[in-house]
Amino acid sequence: MSILISVFTFYYLFFASFFVTSPFNVTEYERQIELFSSELVLGETPTRSDAQKRAVEVWREHFGSQIYFEWPYVVSFDEESDVWLVRGTMAVPPLPRFLVSKFFVGNVPNILIQKSDGRVLAVWRG
Repeated sequence: MSILISVFTFYYLFFASFFVTSPFNVTEYERQIELFSSELVLGETPTRSDAQKRAVEVWREHFGSQIYFEWPYVVSFDEESDVWLVRGTMAVPPLPRFLVSKFFVGNVPNILIQKSDGRVLAVWRG
């Protein structure tokens, strides 16, 4: 198991620089906000790093530990609405079939977080 964690850590550190903050438009996610709204408030989330850490905490509660296999996480920001979008990628190295079926549930986790107060607008897999 420690070898597997080491491989994931190396992979993440090597490829994390390719997953930088990019812009998005929160209006494209109105349907997800309607269907998967949340009442969680996480507190001010001023940076990309804060958004990612809080996303992982929420995902862990909602989806369990398999979210650790769905990274690197892509963080996007809508400057007009002041909202973070954090998405999993499942961009992991090739794994044996038995590990894939055991740890991967399907779609990647997503979360929309208001920057000013950390209000979670929606949490879903998609």
